[in-house]
Amino acid sequence: PVCARCAKGGKKKISSCTIGMADVEVAGAADAEQGRGQGGDRGRGRGRGRGRGRGGRGGAAAGGDGAAPDDRPRPKIPGEKEHEEKMSDVNAKIAVIEGKMKLLRPPSKDKDGEKAPATPEQAKRDAVHQELKQLKAQREALNAQKKAGLGQLDKYKAELAKKSEDEKKVKSQMKFRTAEQFDEAIAKLESTIKNEKVSLQEEKRLVAELDSLRRAKKNIGQVEASRLSKGQLQEQMGAIRDQNSKLHAQMQEIFQRETDLRGELDKLKDTENIAEKIQQRKDLKAELDKLYEEKRAEIARFRQFKDEHFEKQREQREADRKRRDEERKAQAEARKARAEEFAKEQEAYELSRPPWEDEINTCNLLVAYLKPLAGTGDDAAAESQAQKAGSRKKSDEEELSAFCAGGKKKDKKKRNKTQGGNRALKHDPSVFDQFQMVGLTPPATAAQVADCIAQLEEKKAKYLVTPRPTKAKKEGGKQGGKKDAAAAEDKDTDEVDDSVTPPAQHMTYDDDPAVGKAAPSLSTLKYHKGEPVEVGKGKPTVVFFWANFADGDFNVVKEVSALAKSKPAVSVVGVSCDIKEEQVTKFLERMGQSFPELNVVNMEADFPIAYDPDKTVRTAYQKVAGLASLGASAIFLVNGEGTIVWREQFGQYHPLKAGQFKAQLNRLLAGKELIKNGPNPKKVEEDDEEEMDLGDEDDELGMFGGAEVKESSEQPEPSTAEKPAADAAPAAAAAAPAPAAEEDTAIDCPTPPAQHLTYEDDDA
Repeated sequence: PVCARCAKGGKKKISSCTIGMADVEVAGAADAEQGRGQGGDRGRGRGRGRGRGRGGRGGAAAGGDGAAPDDRPRPKIPGEKEHEEKMSDVNAKIAVIEGKMKLLRPPSKDKDGEKAPATPEQAKRDAVHQELKQLKAQREALNAQKKAGLGQLDKYKAELAKKSEDEKKVKSQMKFRTAEQFDEAIAKLESTIKNEKVSLQEEKRLVAELDSLRRAKKNIGQVEASRLSKGQLQEQMGAIRDQNSKLHAQMQEIFQRETDLRGELDKLKDTENIAEKIQQRKDLKAELDKLYEEKRAEIARFRQFKDEHFEKQREQREADRKRRDEERKAQAEARKARAEEFAKEQEAYELSRPPWEDEINTCNLLVAYLKPLAGTGDDAAAESQAQKAGSRKKSDEEELSAFCAGGKKKDKKKRNKTQGGNRALKHDPSVFDQFQMVGLTPPATAAQVADCIAQLEEKKAKYLVTPRPTKAKKEGGKQGGKKDAAAAEDKDTDEVDDSVTPPAQHMTYDDDPAVGKAAPSLSTLKYHKGEPVEVGKGKPTVVFFWANFADGDFNVVKEVSALAKSKPAVSVVGVSCDIKEEQVTKFLERMGQSFPELNVVNMEADFPIAYDPDKTVRTAYQKVAGLASLGASAIFLVNGEGTIVWREQFGQYHPLKAGQFKAQLNRLLAGKELIKNGPNPKKVEEDDEEEMDLGDEDDELGMFGGAEVKESSEQPEPSTAEKPAADAAPAAAAAAPAPAAEEDTAIDCPTPPAQHLTYEDDDA
């Protein structure tokens, strides 16, 4: 933008004009203040408003829609008022002198804008000037004619000289000057040849001489013609000389008249005091130059003063910034010291507790949770009879089971519609976290409950005899056996346990519709990152479906990224499931960011990222797999011939390491036979048969990541009032050490780890 104050001088940009920058500073500060008022309720830095200039950064940070009006007053800097007064004084003096100079100059127009009438002296002077102009034009015309005549005269002179030279050459070859002399000599030679006896040689000589005389006689006519032509040229040259003499005389007369008119002009100037007026104008001009020089010096002085003033302000701001940085650094060090002190207290507290207390309590809690889920049809009938008699009372185990299951009140009639060992179970997401803490998988059906309880009792017995772990191992145990996230991301994925058995809802069987079919083409994808990928080009390909809205699955994206970096022999492509293409751009902008609430550190996706226009690729893979819908975190493994050899669904609660995909990929690269899981077992009743979607509506929102086990479709959903309790209860049950099922003791709340602790100075 161009500074309004400098627009007349040289149209300087605001960045090079200190006055303009001062205007921007004030406008930006006002923007910041207005922005804080308008956008303060829009979140941290998420307001759409932006302040202008350096001072407007506060408005942008406050999230306001700041827009300063152009007539906003600007505070003056020190010394600016005196500068303006001095400039006004100099400008007034300049105006006075320019007015005097106008008075010395005759007016060219009257009040109405028309040409002013001339005075008698001016009229005489104009008439003399007009006549001088006419005389000059006449003189120049006569001079042009004279020059033309002189040019023609020079041309005639050159032609006359040439003719004279030619005539001289001809005469030099002639023995006689007249025709009579030639005739007399020819007659004499003819008489000698006829009348005298001469030798043959002499006769030949005389004949040759006779021929020479006859040829020379012919040049006499050429000489005469040349003489006539020269005479005509000389006459023309004389006429031109006469004409030039007349022109010269006329020019002398005109020059004399011009001299007289100039003398008359000098007399008119003396009568109007022109010389005096010219001297006055020179004096005023000199005075005016001094004033302009004074004005320029004042402007330069004030500009330097402003530069120094703003430089001091910048230095002060820099000092304030350093001071704030030091204060923040000191606060950070204080927080770090408090955290270290708390870590020491936490370590001392951990040493005072029995070894593996959290894991043992979790095992007890899960056993108490699973026991009611192992009931048979006879138990349900007995319970129904007890309810009718009015003599049944809930046990502590049943209350704890309802608490862990999310506080849902089950409809016994609908729940008991499917009885027996194949009754499907539905667990709250927090239950999966608790099972993952002890390294186990929750049962998918009622038939698996007894085995799961036995595994929990075995784990508990193992914890009771295992000595206290070191600090590093203990922290790893609290995280469910997880290693440090940053180190786990960069570790090579070649070391995979083939014995991992995923839950039933995530199991891929040998008769899966997608396995063995040709992989659909990826040619319609629009790539935003990386080079295009094609299937069936001799290189194994991993087709990974992701979504920006499914931020709960970002850990799966990081696992796929680490897989792509560690397997250069495999082509990996990420296909977006987002509806709008702009979501792909937003997803790429998240790279390098961290999301503590999702346990994601340094988000990355080191593989080609593509948008699927019209969902062509997603629909094709959905039809090949025979699914009702296909959502985020679905992965297809395609061999070098373009055939799908494996597919698996992952999510927030089912990461890659909990499935068989990595093992199958390693086996494919090594040329080994893939793991066989057998055919898909049939369900007992058709009422409970529900196709497992790779991405239902909840999964597409990134809430469960396909990790929950669906119960019978007739099971009613909890009401809106019951959902908060259902979500909060399992988390509380997981955090608190549960007593044994047979004991009725109070639940103690231990101090959580440092990464999950809420401090008193929390921003919220």
